[in-house]
Amino acid sequence: MVMEYITIATEDELSEAVAVKIIELTDGKFSVNQRLRKNSFGYLKSKINNFCNLSEHFHVFMITDLDTLPCAPTLKKTWFKNINQPEKLIFRVAVREIEAWIIADHDGMYSFLGDKIGRIPVKPDELPNPKATLLSLAQKAPRKIKNGLIAKKGTLAIQGVEYNLLLCDFVRKKWNPVKASERSESLKRAITQVQFIAKQF
Repeated sequence: MVMEYITIATEDELSEAVAVKIIELTDGKFSVNQRLRKNSFGYLKSKINNFCNLSEHFHVFMITDLDTLPCAPTLKKTWFKNINQPEKLIFRVAVREIEAWIIADHDGMYSFLGDKIGRIPVKPDELPNPKATLLSLAQKAPRKIKNGLIAKKGTLAIQGVEYNLLLCDFVRKKWNPVKASERSESLKRAITQVQFIAKQF
């Protein structure tokens, strides 16, 4: 079996864990050789030329959040401008945040947060603030999980100190991207593109 190297470029640790999980769906056809991130979309946007150059040598898988922009094509235009996207650069946008892809796996979320969290949104790509939704669901999670995900009262933090630690562990061990893609169109498109390219070699 032919194996190709692939570089992962993401906004943060959580997006990186998701990217790795998606790459695993190629059954070993891709091997991650680099993981690039600096905890902001600004890093990715400012280095778009570098990633294009990098993709001349091997595949690059980029994931960024849509956040408040109206749609993924608009974001792509602002990032690439007059740059032609190389064939080996896989550029995907999580609508509106990577958390939408995570909560799209309902079975996984109930396993992680418990069955007392109530109804999970069925169309996570339509949520204006997926992270806020996840944190709201976590309010009814077991105490240890809740305290790790949610920021303590009186602090300026948006999330708890163990937010990335707990969610990354969940993604690695329990999150099912295939099931999640049934409820998230933006995730489905990302998986489809990665798998399609992997089948070419």
